[in-house]
Amino acid sequence: MKRLWHFLKWNFTDMQPWTKRFLAYFAIGFVSAFIVEGGFFITALLLFLDLSWEIVRNRYLEYKQEMDETIKSLGGVPNESQD
Repeated sequence: MKRLWHFLKWNFTDMQPWTKRFLAYFAIGFVSAFIVEGGFFITALLLFLDLSWEIVRNRYLEYKQEMDETIKSLGGVPNESQD
């Protein structure tokens, strides 16, 4: 039993954050499938929302970086207070 616990602890400590979130989404969907008929579809909804958020967030960060580089190349100083 001690070996199994050590394996589980070792396996989850170096996981990427998105992997932990996806496992949590599947666990929530699995539990909700027993509570509500068709509750497993909540997993798809949570995955969709998570991926959409990541895409929008990454695009905004790229946009912000590009605008800062453009302002810097024009001789201005990027304004960090307007986030």
